[in-house]
Amino acid sequence: MFQLLAYLRFWLRSGNAHGLHSPFVFGLYTAVVRHTGTFGAYAAIEARRQQLLASTASISVTDFGAGSHTCAGPQRRVADIARTAAKPKHLAQLLFRLANYFRPATMLELGTSLGQIGRASCRERV
Repeated sequence: MFQLLAYLRFWLRSGNAHGLHSPFVFGLYTAVVRHTGTFGAYAAIEARRQQLLASTASISVTDFGAGSHTCAGPQRRVADIARTAAKPKHLAQLLFRLANYFRPATMLELGTSLGQIGRASCRERV
């Protein structure tokens, strides 16, 4: 109940994008966070996600962290990794838009060991 009231309070007090004073934050919010268009790379990224989810291959994983709660052992199926570690579609698209907006020369993917967003897919302009 507290979360619902806190959300309603936030929603009533929040303004719109014009309340953002920094031109950088306003540009980032309007061009990246609230972007409503599509990119050609979205289809390629989702096709790759479906390939990974359908994969029967296994890979060797050296886990230097706390370990996996869902996949134990050094051999893991690619489909299991994609199912549990990949971001949902809307967050993957947000990450793509961030990478596309900032155009980093190098990106390092940490976490899934599958490298969902490749170098070529981040070179697209709106």
